[in-house]
Amino acid sequence: MFVVGTSFPCGVFPQQSFEVIPLQRLFENVDSHNKSIQGSIRPGPHDDFLLEQSTKDFASGKQRVIDNADHGGRASSARSASAAEVSHLLEEDQWEGGGEDWPDAYPFVAQIDRHTYDAFLPGEVKVAQLELSMVLFALTARASTFRSRRGTWYIDNVAALMALIRGRSDSPDLERLVHLIHVALFSLQVWVYWEWVPSKSNWSDSISRLDASDPWAASRGDDAAEDGTITLASFRTFLLNSVRMGEAELELALQGFEANLTRFALLDLVEEYRTCVKEVAVTPALEVKGSTAMRKLELEETVEVLGQHSTEEAAGLLRSRCRALRDNLEGWVTLNGNQGTAFLKRISKPYYFCKAETPLMESCASTAKPLGTARHGELLEVLEGPRLEKTAEVSKAKGKAIKDAKVGSVLFKDESGKCFFELLDVLLCKGCVALTDNFDIGACKAIRKLEVGEKLQALEEPREDAKRHLVRMKVKALSDGKEGWATSQGNQGTMYVAENNRHYTCTHSVDLETTAGEVRRLEPGEHFELLSDPTTESRQGKLFARGRCLSSSAQVGEGWFAVDEAVQPWIHRQKCAKDATLRTSMDADAEVVRELAAGEDVEICQAPEPYASSGGGALMVRVRAKKDGVAGFLPLFGEDGQ
Repeated sequence: MFVVGTSFPCGVFPQQSFEVIPLQRLFENVDSHNKSIQGSIRPGPHDDFLLEQSTKDFASGKQRVIDNADHGGRASSARSASAAEVSHLLEEDQWEGGGEDWPDAYPFVAQIDRHTYDAFLPGEVKVAQLELSMVLFALTARASTFRSRRGTWYIDNVAALMALIRGRSDSPDLERLVHLIHVALFSLQVWVYWEWVPSKSNWSDSISRLDASDPWAASRGDDAAEDGTITLASFRTFLLNSVRMGEAELELALQGFEANLTRFALLDLVEEYRTCVKEVAVTPALEVKGSTAMRKLELEETVEVLGQHSTEEAAGLLRSRCRALRDNLEGWVTLNGNQGTAFLKRISKPYYFCKAETPLMESCASTAKPLGTARHGELLEVLEGPRLEKTAEVSKAKGKAIKDAKVGSVLFKDESGKCFFELLDVLLCKGCVALTDNFDIGACKAIRKLEVGEKLQALEEPREDAKRHLVRMKVKALSDGKEGWATSQGNQGTMYVAENNRHYTCTHSVDLETTAGEVRRLEPGEHFELLSDPTTESRQGKLFARGRCLSSSAQVGEGWFAVDEAVQPWIHRQKCAKDATLRTSMDADAEVVRELAAGEDVEICQAPEPYASSGGGALMVRVRAKKDGVAGFLPLFGEDGQ
């Protein structure tokens, strides 16, 4: 599903699969929707003039007025030209997608009433606010259309586009709108790639059902290289046309990059991450004087730089507004001191590689709800963290496993209060006593002797023998099933049979750490005898990070994962660990591009993906060789799984 609303870098992002929507679904309730829109349109005094002008403008192939498009404006259904055009179509009974040239290309166009349109403040941010409002309107008004789908949404306003990508903006109004949009996307489980489209294409805020065959997609030409990269020449042209930057500045910014930019290289270019090399304070304002430190950045802590670097004139410090990934704290940080001391060092955007299947959790806690699993070979883009989960109190106990008499310690109750054991509903024989066939001890026969520690089941309530000052009860020996009467309390108060407070049944698998240093798993149903009362102790929390799976075939979008031996830091420039064959596609029989030698430098173009002929088990990755710039696919792992 393609969503049109502003397109570079179109070739960087992988094409997503799309669903072919039946025509009936596209135009359900179209009559009532059209009548509602038509009913809101009123003739104006300048309709004829505007209509005449709109039919003369073929710059976008839309036959409608493009209001100041070259200066960041955009056409809107709320503007007079659109109203005139719709009025004309009504007269000829030719309503078909609001007068678009490709009426079958769009399920709908987001409509905003005149009052809402006029409510935006004038100025440069006005169009961006309107653009984001239309996106939010589309998500909320047509939630069923978007739910659990993936697609590309084109935005024709740079301020709106960057706010959507970064999730924040220097304009509070834009930032609030973006937060609402992200909440809507999360709630609907929608995965969207935001891309830019020129304003004069007049495509903003519409939903296309044509995917790659859409006329605009076909008009992109050869901006996207075959290896899934964007050409540096196209990127340079885009920046010159879209950003106020001189050619000299642009050449300096792009110095050192290859002829084609991969998605990862592009993100390194447009996003800035730094690591703390010397403790430094985070403050709420650019000016150091009078600012109270919010907290200090720790050594090796990672931050995302949110804006341009600024010089604090009073102290001569180079500072920037940053977001600490550990806790999302935003504030101003000194990059370099006035004597040249560096506090933050530039690094690549952080990623982790899954060396094994990695559980993704709902929150930063070992006991959080599991969302799914990132497969072996998945790439995780770090969105937040790493940070330690809260230190928690747990309960541990020493005991003996009845199954094999192994003695050791177990986790009795975890930090969430979950108990791994359940008290057995039995009685225990505490002393040597006989099991008899009658309540009356003077007229009974012994069945057998009960052993100390033997488990008994109560069959009747205890009864007192007033004559002998005894308490007797009918029980069943669980070891052999024999039933009879036993003295539970003697005439001197001695307890022979008592309630159990030591024997438990394991309800959830848990490790038994034996005194010999061994570890074995207690399985549900096993009996466990406590040798001492459970004790409470504090347990250091694990290190967690929130990440997003980068492969298009991932079962889970994002979640919190433990930063442990199952994952390792990853960068997009790698070396071949062993000789490998570079092929033109994922197919094992595809044409060979050339052989890669062990130790050869390559750049990863895309996240690893499973290929169909392997049954989804094997992963292939698209790479570009640094030596000669050729690109192709090779297996992520060797035959030995390494």
